[in-house]
Amino acid sequence: MRDWLQYVRKNLALTELKKEREAKIVEDLARQLEDFYHEGLSRNMTEAEADTYARVPISPQWRMNFCCTGESAMALFLIFLL
Repeated sequence: MRDWLQYVRKNLALTELKKEREAKIVEDLARQLEDFYHEGLSRNMTEAEADTYARVPISPQWRMNFCCTGESAMALFLIFLL
C-alpha cells in the first residue's frame, strides 16, 4: 500500500502556514486518501485499482501542486473531490 503521508507531502505545497497546521492538513488529506483506497478494496478492486481510485481526484491535471495560504488549501482540495 502506498505511503499516503509521503504522497501528500510530495504533491501539496502549502506556504505561510505554521508547521503544526501544515502537518494537520497533510495528515487529514492522507487519511482521506487512505479511506478512498480502502473503499476501493471494499468494492472488490485489486490493490492497483484501489490505488488509482484513491488518486483520481489528484490525477495529473488536478495535481495538488499549487501554493495556497491559510485554510484555502483544504477548501481547494475538497473542491477537487466533488
